[in-house]
Amino acid sequence: MLGLSILSLVALAAASPIPGSDPLSLYRRAAVTQSTLDTFDYYVEHASAAYCNAGKAAGTAITCSGTCNNVQKNNVKILGTYDGIATGISGYTAIDDVRKEIVFSVRGSANIRNWIANLDFDFKSLDLAKNAKVHDGFNKAWLEISSAVLAQVKDTASKNAGYKVVAVGHSLGGAVATLGAAYLRTAGHSVDIYTYGAPRIGNAELSDFISGQPGAVYRVTQTNDPVPRLPPKLFGYRHVSPEYWLSKSSSTGQYDVGTVKVCAGNANTGCNGSQNIIDINSIATHLSYFNKILSGCISFGLRDVDDVDVVSVQVEGDLANDDDALVAQLNAWAEADRNITASA
Repeated sequence: MLGLSILSLVALAAASPIPGSDPLSLYRRAAVTQSTLDTFDYYVEHASAAYCNAGKAAGTAITCSGTCNNVQKNNVKILGTYDGIATGISGYTAIDDVRKEIVFSVRGSANIRNWIANLDFDFKSLDLAKNAKVHDGFNKAWLEISSAVLAQVKDTASKNAGYKVVAVGHSLGGAVATLGAAYLRTAGHSVDIYTYGAPRIGNAELSDFISGQPGAVYRVTQTNDPVPRLPPKLFGYRHVSPEYWLSKSSSTGQYDVGTVKVCAGNANTGCNGSQNIIDINSIATHLSYFNKILSGCISFGLRDVDDVDVVSVQVEGDLANDDDALVAQLNAWAEADRNITASA
């Protein structure tokens, strides 16, 4: 797994392109309007709020430390909160009577450096689609809260005709929200998905199935955030599509529509996948989207915050402690991904 040498990984990628890679990945200027960006900016507030509202009682208004002002303005109310004892996953469902929507939001990871170092790549077969496989850790996290989430959304939707359903998450929260959305869609709900810096969750069969279900997919990435490039394509993982890439950094959280690009296809490397990281501090790019994740209700860091433990394994070699080795490994995987797409 993580103990494989960088050279062997790259060589394997060049020699053995993985079925499901997409040679026709589309890279184009985003057909994005200011309204699209405003929508991204709104739902990232729910992604941020998932870090702040664990354990709140039903009927309680969502609050944050300055990172979900628009959600608070709408007086969005908690329907239920969900916590996984085994995996540490956490999230909520909420109702917004202003926007007429039901929101399922999942908390991500704060200690991102350790999360990356401890990431495993184990697959588990899934019954959603033929030959579908899912990341075992993400699946375990979803299963811990799935029954309660599905029941709550079903009940609330039955009492609020015309309300749409939205699934939201940052980081690994985006992965679990995407998987949850797939099951909500299978249950008959048309669900829009908004994720920020989410990793890949499964193989091509699963990702293509989710991308083709009723409801929109907005997979937002930015600059050289390394998390969307994990788990690597080298191990059979593919993304849901399309990707909306914030190609330029912004200190204000405001973006010009001309800097947002769309890449379609489960194996595209034209957007975030085209990037490498410079050093370990580049990982911090992952911690804030639209300036509304980093400054929320908990302290984020590269190492110093307890992490959600859905993907941790015993780390082999020096990746647990050697920043330079971890950076080199991440960049080698990114290069292997690009080679797979180029050779397909």
